[in-house]
Amino acid sequence: MLYLSYLVTASGSATTSHLRSIYVKQNNILRNMTFSNYDAQVSPIYKRLNFFKAQDIFKLELAKLMHKFHDGLLPSIYNGLFQRSSDLHDFNSRYASNRNYFIPSVHSNIGKKLISYKGAVIWREIYAEYKNLPFHHFKKTMCNYGYIFKSACQIAKTYSTEYCFVYTLEHLLNQYWWTFVLIFWCSCFMRCLCFLLSCELLGVSTR
Repeated sequence: MLYLSYLVTASGSATTSHLRSIYVKQNNILRNMTFSNYDAQVSPIYKRLNFFKAQDIFKLELAKLMHKFHDGLLPSIYNGLFQRSSDLHDFNSRYASNRNYFIPSVHSNIGKKLISYKGAVIWREIYAEYKNLPFHHFKKTMCNYGYIFKSACQIAKTYSTEYCFVYTLEHLLNQYWWTFVLIFWCSCFMRCLCFLLSCELLGVSTR
């Protein structure tokens, strides 16, 4: 992840055809790490290992850049890169009250890859309560990717329903295994008790 995050705010906005080789290599590395088949689906592997895909790393690093800009921690050369939506008009709209930035109007795919455009879009996807956190808290909170972005539901859709069920069951077993053990032994005890009571009522000796 360290090498993938190096200058990713500049290289991550390249076209998909140029980034495809990075995606393929990252997927193959994870398959080799987990001894999976060469054609195994990689989304469950990313989820199980808590790894980020290259495109998600780009979003996270760009979100960190936007947070630094929001707190005035970047050099002065970045001052004119983004413009607060609240500075454009005096209306207290919901978009401006959430401390969002103006999204420039673009009419081409090249324009949508500019940092001034993608940065404002990424910042809009972040929940408002996280935008004023200190940077070290914001960076730590971003480790839970789906918890800070509004578009987490879109990420969840990339996983199949079967995998989501299996992963949820695995998570519950890991977190509450003692509860399941207690329920199992209680059910065994209740079955034995019911069996003894039924034998006693029917006058059948259990010896």
